[in-house]
Amino acid sequence: MWGWTRRPPPHAHERRGKEVGLPPVVVDAIVAGRPAALTDEREGVVYDVALALANGRLIPQDLYDRAVTALGHEGITDLIVLIGYYTCVSLTMNFYSVPVSGGGTPRH
Repeated sequence: MWGWTRRPPPHAHERRGKEVGLPPVVVDAIVAGRPAALTDEREGVVYDVALALANGRLIPQDLYDRAVTALGHEGITDLIVLIGYYTCVSLTMNFYSVPVSGGGTPRH
């Protein structure tokens, strides 16, 4: 399953991170779900917000303030919708036991 209990093939996200020029230490932190030292403020805010929300936490005031400054309320809304969409896809794939390879037939 994708999402909370199964992950996509780890190399897929690692490869994409490296393709866009993220340092290996940052890619490793992201894949492991740890805080990552992203140097771009917007990227760092997006990652920190997504990580906090994925871990079921309320957004602390300092992160809220950083997000509003970096993304604006419209950008934050777009981010939350995107996270929600990914969550919806993950839950659907989990329900139908879609293999991480993406192939196969859903459960009937």
